[in-house]
Amino acid sequence: MLAKKADLKTMTTKLFQACKTYLGDIEREEALRPLIGAKLIKKNMNIMTHCHSWSVVKILTTAHKQDKKIHVYNTETRPLYQWRTTSKDLMKAGIKNTMVVDDSAPFFVDNVYESDVDIDMVIIGSDAIKINGDIYNKVWSFSIALSAWHSKIPVYIVGSLTKIDTENTVKIEQRSSKELRPDAPKWLDIINYAFDMVPAKFITGIITEYGIIKPKDIKKAVKRYYPWMK
Repeated sequence: MLAKKADLKTMTTKLFQACKTYLGDIEREEALRPLIGAKLIKKNMNIMTHCHSWSVVKILTTAHKQDKKIHVYNTETRPLYQWRTTSKDLMKAGIKNTMVVDDSAPFFVDNVYESDVDIDMVIIGSDAIKINGDIYNKVWSFSIALSAWHSKIPVYIVGSLTKIDTENTVKIEQRSSKELRPDAPKWLDIINYAFDMVPAKFITGIITEYGIIKPKDIKKAVKRYYPWMK
């Protein structure tokens, strides 16, 4: 009985230490990642973002506080219109902000059309990161990143290494058709992807708590910093 109590005490102590370490890592990344990301941003840049990500907003507001005078263009993000939250955060911080319709966003980013606005950088969040460097994010991320890649515009993803899907278990969610059309006839099939995947080849770098990591180096970074995730 004494041995069992001792084992339980040891396990409890180890669990407490593990939780403390994990929470410390989260605090560390929350403090460092905005500074790491802001270093990429130059003065007077036009930056495209998509959906709403607190991590992205923190990077943008950090750059703004450094007097970089950025202008952020963000998508409406149908059907739930998360742009409203993004714009609210950006305007509260005093950042110039313009909303772009989802359907026109890839065309707006691409330089095939000589418009009055040249996008200098795309920064988006991530819901999960694959071990090969692909990432999952809100649907339309793929098309925006593809357009940027086509025009040689850098695409940066913001995400903690703890979002790594080491077992390749992520399945893209399809939501109810009623989100798009509540009165849709029964015979009409509607595909409503909530997320999509951005291939690693479109991505310039992933902004993490351990710096900016190339997609091809994600597996190596996980092995180094989070060996327990292997």
